[in-house]
Amino acid sequence: MGLGSSKFEKDLVSTEIPDTERFYGLRKCMLFLRLVWSVCLSFGNTCYCNSVLQALYYCTPFRNSVLKYYYSNNLHITSTRRSIEDNLFLTLADLFVNITTQKKRSGVIPPKRFVERLRYENEIFRGHMHQDAHEFLNVLLNSVAEYLQKQEKEKQKHQQQHQQQQQNRLINSNSSGNLNNQYYTQQQQPYNNVNFNGNANVNGYNNNSNNRNNLNSSNNSVNNNNNNNSGISNNNQSNINNSNNNTYTNNSSKLSSASNSTSNTNTHNRTDSTTSESVSVAESVTTTSNINNTATTNVNSSSNNSYSNHNNNNNQSTDHIKTFIHDIFEGILTNETKCLTCESITNKDESFLDLSIDIDQNTSITSCLSNFSSVEILSKNDKFYCDKCISLQEAQKRMKIKKLPNTLIIHLKRFKFIEQIQQYKKLNYRVVFPFEIIIQNTVSDIEEPDKKYHLFAVVIHAGNGPNHGHYTSMVKSNGYWIGFDDENMGIIPESDIFDIFGSSSEYFGRNECGYLLFYQSESAMNETQFKPPQPNSSYIPTTSTFTNFFYGGTESQS
Repeated sequence: MGLGSSKFEKDLVSTEIPDTERFYGLRKCMLFLRLVWSVCLSFGNTCYCNSVLQALYYCTPFRNSVLKYYYSNNLHITSTRRSIEDNLFLTLADLFVNITTQKKRSGVIPPKRFVERLRYENEIFRGHMHQDAHEFLNVLLNSVAEYLQKQEKEKQKHQQQHQQQQQNRLINSNSSGNLNNQYYTQQQQPYNNVNFNGNANVNGYNNNSNNRNNLNSSNNSVNNNNNNNSGISNNNQSNINNSNNNTYTNNSSKLSSASNSTSNTNTHNRTDSTTSESVSVAESVTTTSNINNTATTNVNSSSNNSYSNHNNNNNQSTDHIKTFIHDIFEGILTNETKCLTCESITNKDESFLDLSIDIDQNTSITSCLSNFSSVEILSKNDKFYCDKCISLQEAQKRMKIKKLPNTLIIHLKRFKFIEQIQQYKKLNYRVVFPFEIIIQNTVSDIEEPDKKYHLFAVVIHAGNGPNHGHYTSMVKSNGYWIGFDDENMGIIPESDIFDIFGSSSEYFGRNECGYLLFYQSESAMNETQFKPPQPNSSYIPTTSTFTNFFYGGTESQS
């Protein structure tokens, strides 16, 4: 598929592709370990990896999201990278940055650091066996999503800790303020209750004019009866104190709703006419102290409850964190199951990053998608448990798309397990896939029912079996189709797509068939490419020791 490098360079000059776009082949990796003797370890056939990476790189929303995350989190700063543990996403981001920031428009890069990390984290990709491109795609997308979710959870955790510190400062501040008010009340309260020469002293603590009038009238009553009976005078004096205490207690009860019951209880208890002046003063101080303590308790309890509810909401929000992987590739399927006995319908939703569909000979993608949503009868050993019937029942089952993704990946199931021979066999069936498609098998109330998708990449498998063969890819960039075959690449005519539909004959014909189809919506097609910031002194350049160590430098095609 790949063309000569000199011809590719000439073809690039004659196109309208912007000079900012880069085209770099991915060479099969060789890892050198310098021990006592120079030992060369081959990574084997990495075409499954190279073909998928090319398709993802020219998925503009995905590339933009990776680069934006890379620069917004200062992953291009050397000091930042030293404190971060290496992972598959970082190696992918470094590879994309390395391609994007190249000075030359085309060349070859061996992604050996990415492949090394892939095999380190996933045992299934170790060794020299032929690997499946679809399986690699699923591992990569899920690994990136898990890393981003983990980082987002850590970010939320730090935010919760910061909010907890602020909440603790607020609680301590409220507690300190209430203690000061309690001390101030205890110091001032006795002077509000002391009588001089039989007259009640009413201070500025009582702002209620009615209570002030009641106190004045009580004083007059005491003065008028003082000469007649000393017992009556003492009795009135006690009533004055009780009235004054009631006034202050009612005024203080505004601190909290709970303090109203406290003040009323203490007021009703102090009705004995023989209560002395000193006892009244002590009771008043105790009552006020209880009020302040109650108010303080209520403030602290309210603050703790508020913070507890906030933590519960945060914990619920981290159950399923959305990342740019979900924004770009995630769709939702709904599984409709209808009980044939009671005719009740049960719906169960599940998310997907790609659609895996069965294929038939001489069909089209539209027909395969229609079969994907065809009705299936559940009977015999596959009966459905109906919650309404409370028993196993025969049922009808069908799958429909509830939410369409922005970028749709369709996996054609070309490897089928044959029970007679107990092994997988490749199906080179001819399946026609259009350049533009509208998905029909959706629910009735789906958003954007007429959403149109445009084909922008195809991963191709050449060979007669799943355990051997070769993967290549075709991608569309700025209106031109580019063919990638590891380190070889070239501009190809759009009509070459017709050659990878498959073979009309089961045993004869071409075995180069479309395996993974990448479609994107019109909004994704029109997304502007992200431009990396200009390098500075702390930036990791593509020609630095950092890049040369991990990527082994670059090989430009000239």
